[in-house]
Amino acid sequence: ASLLASPSRVAAALGGRRRGGRRAGDGALPHRELAASALGEAPRAGWLRQDNRGAHAEPGLDEARHRGAVGELVPAPPGDHERQVHARSDVLVVPDVQLHQGFKSENTPVKAVEWRLIVLESFAGVPGFMAAMFRHFRSLRSLQRDYGWIHTLLEEAENERMHLLVCLRMFQAGPLTRALVVCAQMFMTPWLALLYVVHPRAVHRFVGYLEETACITYANIIRQVETPGTPLHEAWSELPAPALAKAYWKLPEEAMWVDALKCMFADEANHRDVNHTFATMSTDDPNPFVEKHLKNAVHAWRLEQEGRTTDVGHRETLA
Repeated sequence: ASLLASPSRVAAALGGRRRGGRRAGDGALPHRELAASALGEAPRAGWLRQDNRGAHAEPGLDEARHRGAVGELVPAPPGDHERQVHARSDVLVVPDVQLHQGFKSENTPVKAVEWRLIVLESFAGVPGFMAAMFRHFRSLRSLQRDYGWIHTLLEEAENERMHLLVCLRMFQAGPLTRALVVCAQMFMTPWLALLYVVHPRAVHRFVGYLEETACITYANIIRQVETPGTPLHEAWSELPAPALAKAYWKLPEEAMWVDALKCMFADEANHRDVNHTFATMSTDDPNPFVEKHLKNAVHAWRLEQEGRTTDVGHRETLA
């Protein structure tokens, strides 16, 4: 499925007028990079990528491939506050790679990967729900429409929570990990809430970089699982996907654990691009991802009705 249809079609689906009397398809989206990405063209800004077209309804094998888009963090966009957010994401996210059981990019211990995924997914489910809550209250308080943002943010939070639950079907969190998850939530939630009140775009930019870190993590894990001789290959290459993952992503019965990891990789790429896009928009711009949600819902319904499953390339590798 493509990222979007044209902005005018999105505006038509949303209908109505924006605050200030401007119609939602009549100059409401002044972001040419966003429009180019929606139409499948290469965006002008190097940090806004158009390589993700996945969603949990059907990620597709392309979302689990590098495609020259994953492997390093997106360059910091211009602007002092953008560089500051990028720096904060490096400080708060990247160092935890080395904090537990020697997580490294090569021959990573299995326990270190388990810890990494639990911590990453438990935190990644916080910003979307928090942002949706603030936008919900804002809509009630201002007696104005939200223009579709709330649904996308809640879907992101729910999707991250499902990632965590799928991981917990494969391995369990120890006492230290549980304590870290609680502490991280207690510390980061008030900080993100305060920042969202003052500067919503900065939060979306931060989440975009957080999701970029998740993309790098999953790309590295999948590569190691598919590389003979690594600890992850020995431990995970023959593991079947848990039943929860098969039901959630509509995977075939023969799907493996690495296929579930590819689905999570696709989801994280989607969240990365969504948040980087939101970071370029005004708070009352229409959500350009509404039509994408509708298409994914229709596709998932058809898979269910026809008894078909998602093909994420379980017979192929990431290479």
